[in-house]
Amino acid sequence: ERIRSLLLDRRDLLDKLENSYRRYYQRLQSLEFSEQRMSSLIDEYADVLDGRVLWMRSSAIIGPTDLGYLPAALFWIASPNNWWLLFKDLITSLGRTPVIWILGILLVGSLFFGRKWAKHHLEQLSKNAGRVRKDSFMLTVRALGLTLYLASSWPFLLVLAGWRLSALPFASEFGRAAGFGLLIAGHILGILNFLNYLCCEQGVAQVHFRWHDVTRLALRRQLLWLRPLWVSLIFLIATIEVANKITFGNSLGRLAFMVVIAASAVFAVKMCRIISDKSADTKEDSKPGLLLKLRFLWYLISVGLPGLLVLLAAMGYFYTALQLSWEFHNTALLV
Repeated sequence: ERIRSLLLDRRDLLDKLENSYRRYYQRLQSLEFSEQRMSSLIDEYADVLDGRVLWMRSSAIIGPTDLGYLPAALFWIASPNNWWLLFKDLITSLGRTPVIWILGILLVGSLFFGRKWAKHHLEQLSKNAGRVRKDSFMLTVRALGLTLYLASSWPFLLVLAGWRLSALPFASEFGRAAGFGLLIAGHILGILNFLNYLCCEQGVAQVHFRWHDVTRLALRRQLLWLRPLWVSLIFLIATIEVANKITFGNSLGRLAFMVVIAASAVFAVKMCRIISDKSADTKEDSKPGLLLKLRFLWYLISVGLPGLLVLLAAMGYFYTALQLSWEFHNTALLV
């Protein structure tokens, strides 16, 4: 009889526990619904702010106070403890989503190990370009695909790591911010790598687009210094912005942005000068082309737009300059 009584008490406790679990589950559902509504409201509020505060000053004019935060900002971005936390976040992400990581690493490995095959195949396509019986539009499409393949190995690795860090629910502050920085850096590196391989020997620019060797080689030379500068500084800017380190953003982030924009202006002016000189040489005895006629306009755009962005950032409109630069970047990709 005592055992029966204990079993009945146990059943009552289990029933109460089940009822408690049901209440908790219902509350979790309500909480999830509330979080979804909050997330939706946050997105709407962010859209409203983007439309209203674009031309509002986000910081003071750059000065000695901002420069005083540079050591602390550099220590934060280079802190071994932060990078150790990032490494731990990567290990945690690998443990949570091993299938995605395995598929991603296999794809990255195929991009690296297939480079020799892609280069060989690209050379074979270049031999058929210009032949009456074998040349076709599909040769150019296939060559562009191989160029994209060659340019995608390192960018895809950066994007994979950044994507998984950004998707990790309980990532460290630095790990989450660096994940977004890796996403943006991988995107930029992919574009610059594509331009670099586009202009390689027996590549699409030389064989299919018939670019002058002077222009093609000049672009590759300029990318040698522009690519590491852009990728590293853009990673730094994106990481600081997502981490919401206002003082670091107004000092190190703003200076890095100004260097990136100034480097873009130098790159654009050098390329415009090389293209204009080449156009002048090839059309010396003929009517000047549209590019040569509008060379002063290209110089003005190459210097004026970056100069405006640098001035805005220095005067305290850093957020405005950052958003405008991203819009110019998207416009340039469409063009």
